[in-house]
Amino acid sequence: MVVTTSNVIKIPDTNKCAVICGNRGLLVLDRIEIDGKQIEAVEAIRSVRQRLGLDLSSEISDLWLKLESIEDNLLSKLPKNGLT
Repeated sequence: MVVTTSNVIKIPDTNKCAVICGNRGLLVLDRIEIDGKQIEAVEAIRSVRQRLGLDLSSEISDLWLKLESIEDNLLSKLPKNGLT
């Protein structure tokens, strides 16, 4: 499975989390091991989102690029003399 960024969810009424994967499947995490210590997934997810791929700076940059592309596309479809 390919993990996408920032797609970690807590499963209600459990101590489990799930990572939404690129194939639209879920990788359910119950307990995980960090530095040889086993802990419940919900405890780790609160503090190690960076380790699961969340990179807000890159996400924001990518969104700005997409927005600029959409704007350019829309502007290119306007009549040459402006709005009519």
